[in-house]
Order: sequence, then C-alpha cells, then structure tokens
Amino acid sequence: MLCPEFIIEYEDAMHEAGLWHHQTEVPGTQTTAQLKLSPYVNYSFRVMAENSLGRSLPSEASEQYLTKAAEPDKNPMTVEGLGSEPDNLVITWQPLNGFESNGPGLQYKVSWRQKDGDDEWTSVVVANVSKYIVSGTPTFVPYLIKVQALNDVGFAPEPAVIMGHSGEDLPMVAPGNVHVTVVNSTLAEVHWDPVPLKSVRGHLQGYRIYYWTDQNSSKRNRRHIEKKILTFQGSKTHGMLPGLEPFSHYTLNVRVVNGKGEGPASPDRVFHTPEGGMRWTCL
Repeated sequence: MLCPEFIIEYEDAMHEAGLWHHQTEVPGTQTTAQLKLSPYVNYSFRVMAENSLGRSLPSEASEQYLTKAAEPDKNPMTVEGLGSEPDNLVITWQPLNGFESNGPGLQYKVSWRQKDGDDEWTSVVVANVSKYIVSGTPTFVPYLIKVQALNDVGFAPEPAVIMGHSGEDLPMVAPGNVHVTVVNSTLAEVHWDPVPLKSVRGHLQGYRIYYWTDQNSSKRNRRHIEKKILTFQGSKTHGMLPGLEPFSHYTLNVRVVNGKGEGPASPDRVFHTPEGGMRWTCL
C-alpha cells in the first residue's frame, strides 16, 4: 500500500527537552524537505509515515542542530499598567517563552511617561521577569507604557504603546445637595449632585446610599443599628429606595465609590414614610 505522506516532528532540547512538536507534512513521494526554523533552537527531528491504515512508529531522532541566534521578532503580550498604591504604577506583561527569545540574554526594556505632559520617556532594562513597579507617581494619572524585548543580539521591533493609570486613592469629596422625595409608604427617591471627577481620584464606580431606621432602637443599642446599602453604578445622580417600612423614620447619606473604596459620607438626611400613598419631599 502506498504511503500518502510523511510527518516531520521536532524536539527543542534547549527549551523543552523530551517534547516533540509537529513541524510539517510532505508527500510520500518525497525523501527530503526544506524546513523553516526559528533562531536559537537546539533542534532534533524525527519522521513518521502515515496512510489510511494509521501512523508508523517514529524514526530515530536526528543529531541535534543549533540554529544561529537573532534578535527577538516579537514583544510581550498583555501589557498593563495599574497602580497598587496611590503613589505607584505597576507595569506587568506576559513574558516571551524560551522558544520565542531567539537568543541568549532575554531582557525587557520598560518605558513610561505621563500621557498629559511633555515629559520624555523614562526607561529601564530589567531581567526576564513579568513586572516592574514605578514608585513616586502622582495619584491616578494616565501614563503611556511600552515593553520591548531584547537579547544579546539586539532589540525586537518597536512595541505598541498602551495606556495605564497610577494608583487610586479614596475619593476626597462627598456628594452634595442630597434630597429625598417620598413616593409612597414603601418607596423613596434620592437625588444628589455629582462630585467633581478630579476629586474621585480613581475610576468612578458609582454612588452608594446608606439608609436605616432607628425608631425602635433604644439609645443604648443605636450604635449597632443595621444599615442597608444600595449601590448605583456609574455617574447616576438619583436612585430609588424600595421596600421601606410604612410610617417610619429614616436617615440616609450618600458616598461616591471608586476602585479603592468609598469617599466621605454626605450630611445625614432624615425622611418619614407615611401610612398612605401621599407624595411629599424632604429637603
């Protein structure tokens, strides 16, 4: 029975010894093949025949062949810049694997500068790691970031530029002009003015309303009052409080929320739910 094709596999003894990878197939009429190889790989090859009945055992492995080193032809993927503290910028990336290094001495050139400004790029070359922390940054400032691979032969192509942010801090300002409209005995609507975006000092996640009733609490246990919380995502400036107790005395305040946590509470506002279905406003 004729053999329809040969399958060529390779082993990279330098980076993944013992693992065989598919390289290519050639027609069964051929006894030679030209292979496209990668730099700085210690290759061994083996061949198997395959027809409609199945695949043969592999041949003995060839002698090892080390290809010449070259500069990297790609840069790290998944580059990100996020602060873990209010005064830093943590730059992370997915390192190249040994096969992708193309040569000895793999390192990374990490560069950054503030997005809004005329600063020059600041750069540092680091070992084959996956993170670099820039310290002493202003709080929640946008940065331009790039990470370039290099080895003993040279540099990879110019990397793409991504945008990140230095670390967040807690918001500084409480929402203002909070007022409550009692819709009926179990529902109220709360309005507030948004805080200035600069005072958020982070990614605005929303606004959070704390509300509680203490009409049945004694003075001794009021500090243990159970507060209910509703969070309204994004830049909303109003929200509904459902499920209230009729004919009850309520207190609430509003806080802005970012990725670090909550800002200060607005001054408490007091409102009362009626017995019936009247609509009234508490300023």
